[in-house]
Amino acid sequence: MGTVNEKQKTFVAAHWVHKNDIDLLQAGEICSTASYNVVEVNEFLRAHNFQIQLRDGGPESLYVASILKIALAWHDKGEKTTLAVNNKKYPAVRFERRGKQPFKVYDAPAGKNGNPILELAAKNGDMVYMMVAPANQEPLREFDLLDSIAMWQQNKIESAVPYSAVIFPMVSLDQEVDIRWLLGMNFPTSNGPAQIAQALQQTKFRMNEEGAMVQSAVAIEVQIGIACPNFNPPPVFCIDDSFYIWIMRPEMKTPIFAAYVDKSDAWQEPESLEK
Repeated sequence: MGTVNEKQKTFVAAHWVHKNDIDLLQAGEICSTASYNVVEVNEFLRAHNFQIQLRDGGPESLYVASILKIALAWHDKGEKTTLAVNNKKYPAVRFERRGKQPFKVYDAPAGKNGNPILELAAKNGDMVYMMVAPANQEPLREFDLLDSIAMWQQNKIESAVPYSAVIFPMVSLDQEVDIRWLLGMNFPTSNGPAQIAQALQQTKFRMNEEGAMVQSAVAIEVQIGIACPNFNPPPVFCIDDSFYIWIMRPEMKTPIFAAYVDKSDAWQEPESLEK
């Protein structure tokens, strides 16, 4: 596999080695299509409610699209509430310790430039993690975020604070992700050398009191031939600022999903988890 920029080199050296994680996905969680007709691939994307569209690159191009869909349900339905941040109210979810929804809070990794981490268990065994993004730091994205998540996962220690409940914002996120760093990546095929000429990604993430839904589409064009003793109430752990979220599946080496969730545009109640 040939690389033409530093991000491609990082991808091949540090992340492509975990490609077998895809084998741990369940039936129906990923679907794909490929065609030499760009119209067919674009229709596939639209049929799954994605707006990204590939342009026609000519008769020597192969078009491929893959869609990931992960539906998570909490063990119990959370309480709908509001979260007030900087004099603005956001729709949120609250889980009580005495309820049926398992959760843990981990202390901020020592010296790892992070904050306390919330862990929520989904019914299928996946774990959802949230951490308020450190203040005065540019949001981490792409491989920088994945590398930081790996470090946070390795260094997390469960908090001794007896939190009585947790609160986190509902999320309705729909964004196009810039993956143009893939352009120019090349590899051999039985029909000669090939390289990536287009690369598009659209990601949707919704989270409410019932669970969470991840939907992400990638489309590419491949050109071929080229407790308190003083009786104070136990504290409540709250995700109350822009935050990182990631989902881990047992035995997977990399997250199924990871994102930075900015309160300025994504903290809102979704119409439903499906839409």
